[in-house]
Amino acid sequence: MNKQYREDSENNALAPETVDDEQASETADRKGRRKFLVGAAVSTPVILSIVSRPALGGACTVSGFLSGNLSNPHAQEICGGRSPGYWINHLSDTTTKYADVFGGVWYGRYGAWDANTTLYQALAMTGNEDRYQFGAHSVAAYLNAVDPGIAYSMTPTEVINIVSDVLVLGQYTHPGTGRVMDAQEVVDFFFGTFDG
Repeated sequence: MNKQYREDSENNALAPETVDDEQASETADRKGRRKFLVGAAVSTPVILSIVSRPALGGACTVSGFLSGNLSNPHAQEICGGRSPGYWINHLSDTTTKYADVFGGVWYGRYGAWDANTTLYQALAMTGNEDRYQFGAHSVAAYLNAVDPGIAYSMTPTEVINIVSDVLVLGQYTHPGTGRVMDAQEVVDFFFGTFDG
């Protein structure tokens, strides 16, 4: 038999309680498990923060692109996207209009595109027809985002918002940082998300 103490609620003091060895062992086991769980709960976030990358940390997101990969600048991140060259050879829909997806038209060196320009035509345009190749890269990013077979880093809505802002405002402003990207920087960002 062991003596243990329990709280006496009437006298607000500890009162002796006699328990057998089996009860004492169970109580010790529960306390040990509780200490283990508390220790695990406290240490898990610390361990996870050491081994995991931040969700918005790499070049696969606008936030990561704008901040740069300072932790390992030479590491190549896999973002899952396919290039305009891939999509020009794999796009089966040749009728969807660029303006219907993005809400506006882009312009080349010689002026605005025709409102009937299709996604396929945008992919096929050269630098003179597609300034910075913004149209081709925006179409490729969009197709990556909508293709369920590609684990792309952005959603269709994110791509459309970025492209629409450039078409309407001439730039994209990241809502989290307030940093501004012009069309060339958006192309550079999209290009960085293409793995092949």
